[in-house]
Amino acid sequence: MDNTSLGFRLLKFRKLHNYTQKEIGRYLNIERQTYSNYERGVRMPDSNTLARLAKLYHISIDELIAPLPDTAAEIPSFVHEGNAPFDGKRPRLTETERQIIADYRSLPASGKDNFLLYLRFLKAESDKF
Repeated sequence: MDNTSLGFRLLKFRKLHNYTQKEIGRYLNIERQTYSNYERGVRMPDSNTLARLAKLYHISIDELIAPLPDTAAEIPSFVHEGNAPFDGKRPRLTETERQIIADYRSLPASGKDNFLLYLRFLKAESDKF
């Protein structure tokens, strides 16, 4: 496994979930700088830390460490740092939302692209009203 690829994924999932490095550090019971080193590819988290991160993001460890072809993809500009306290009050996914995610993950790359285009179209249409 490549530290840089893992670091990119850690950064991507953290930003997509709107966590700060400090919050992830608290969750893992490590210093923010230690977590920053994981994202920068300077250090490699141990297997227990990887398992805790996968659990936090509701993904498999494989999704953090498996090689992917487009690890250089950018994080969308609409994803920003923000407060996300670990108080257990985060909304849980509904069964429908879980099914949408499972269906999305089972699509080939072209299907995922089409799904996202359609989803953005629906959002744009709903924003008109």
